[in-house]
Amino acid sequence: MPPFPFLTPSPLTFGPLRDGELSLRLTAADVTDDVPAYSFAIQIDGVPADVGMIRLRPQTTPHLEQVRGHIGYAIHEPNRGHHYAERAARPDNDQYQDGDREKCRYRIATLVL
Repeated sequence: MPPFPFLTPSPLTFGPLRDGELSLRLTAADVTDDVPAYSFAIQIDGVPADVGMIRLRPQTTPHLEQVRGHIGYAIHEPNRGHHYAERAARPDNDQYQDGDREKCRYRIATLVL
């Protein structure tokens, strides 16, 4: 398989990665366990430390499909219960609301090929 063409997300190219007071900051774009992955810190306006992280794996393998999944997250315990991970991985609202859930594109996933 050819190397994955990582893209560098930026507000100028893709718009801000925000949902209200929640924002994402790219922390890594690398290959983990032979699968390319983008890692983002989840930040909340006014909170000095990251509240968690989310990782997007844009390619697929049988192991990802059956076991690990394409989106992983971790929210630090004091910040749980606020739906931060759900908001960080929210589907593209227009396409999802139009009922095309089989081809649902995630906002973060639009950053990759």
